[in-house]
Amino acid sequence: MESIDNTIALNFTNMSSARVMWEYLRRNYQCSNDVHICQMELSLTVLSQESTNIKEFYYSIILISNEMDTIDDTSNPPTTFNTVLKV
Repeated sequence: MESIDNTIALNFTNMSSARVMWEYLRRNYQCSNDVHICQMELSLTVLSQESTNIKEFYYSIILISNEMDTIDDTSNPPTTFNTVLKV
C-alpha cells in the first residue's frame, strides 16, 4: 500500500480483498471510449473515395474498422468490417 498515493489509499481501508480494490480502481479510473468511438464512426461517415483509387479507399476503410475493433468497450459490440459494409 505504500506505493499508492495516500488520497487513493484512504479509499481502500474498508475493502476486504485485492479483487474489491481492483474493481474499485477499474470503476473509478477507467477512461470512457465513447469519444474515440464517435470519432471513428464520424471518420467512416465522412470518408469519401474522391480521387483515390479503390484499393487506397478500401485500405482507409479497413484501417478505421481495425482501429474500432481494438477499442475495449463492453457497452458497445465490436465493429467488424462486415458491420461497416452494412453502413
